Amino acid sequence: MRRLGIIVAAAAALVGGMSVSSCGSASTSGIAKLSASAILSKAVKALRSASSMRITGSSQQGKSSTKLDLKSYANGDLDGTIEVDGIVAHFIVVKKTDYIKAPAAYWTKIYKLGQRQASAMSKTWVSLPDSETSQGAELSIPGIATSITQGIGTIHQGSTGTINGQSAISITSTHGGTIWVAASGPAYPIQLVLPGGNAGTGTFNFGDWNKFTPPTAPAHSKPSTDFAATPPSSAPTGSPSPTIPSAPSGSIAPATGTPSLPSGTSTPPFPLPPTSPATGAAGSSSQSSPAAGTSSNKG
Repeated sequence: MRRLGIIVAAAAALVGGMSVSSCGSASTSGIAKLSASAILSKAVKALRSASSMRITGSSQQGKSSTKLDLKSYANGDLDGTIEVDGIVAHFIVVKKTDYIKAPAAYWTKIYKLGQRQASAMSKTWVSLPDSETSQGAELSIPGIATSITQGIGTIHQGSTGTINGQSAISITSTHGGTIWVAASGPAYPIQLVLPGGNAGTGTFNFGDWNKFTPPTAPAHSKPSTDFAATPPSSAPTGSPSPTIPSAPSGSIAPATGTPSLPSGTSTPPFPLPPTSPATGAAGSSSQSSPAAGTSSNKG
């Protein structure tokens, strides 16, 4: 089976820069007295300390839409659904193996597989290494913790507000987008807002901390290699599989050898897969920062 594409527009929320956004000085708690880089450092530390969380939200880039409802775990596992252009696929990631249960339309539309192959795959859980999809690598807790320390932009402390019923403080940067961090209790990142442009528009929320138990592999799954990789009639033999329509953090710039983006999808400005260790956030407020978008602040 051909290498499957890199994951979702949602990834756009996890890397890149953020835009300056303010409406008064922050005065919520002790965290408000810290520099932007120190707040980000606390957010990454809190995130890495969590055993599990839930990611929900949606993004829109051009005519492509993506919705996430995933449970993310500290051990690199995932469990939930990803909806792309109205097609819902169920994902379970266990020990760096991905299990996907999706309708035939998912395999034909997203990966351009032939109808016969797609129909066969729709009848079972299909397993393949996470190294071929990067889903666990990008959207598990370790992947997100790495992503939000990468990108380009000078970051600033923004404003205070109430996000999902919780007091929060924003971190912003010169590149567009906002990350909101809990201003009381553990400094979890609780919301990322996309900046528009290549990253698309949308909002992703993090919550339900430490409430879930890692999933188990579904019974009776079949490896992707069990299915004949017959190219669809509309695609020339040997043509690459396109990636899922992307965005954040804008779309993801494909690496050499990975499938190209579908026609009409713009290339994301920042790479998401954590190919190098996160540098963390420390020192002055000028540093690489997370991706996100403008936000309606309450300050």
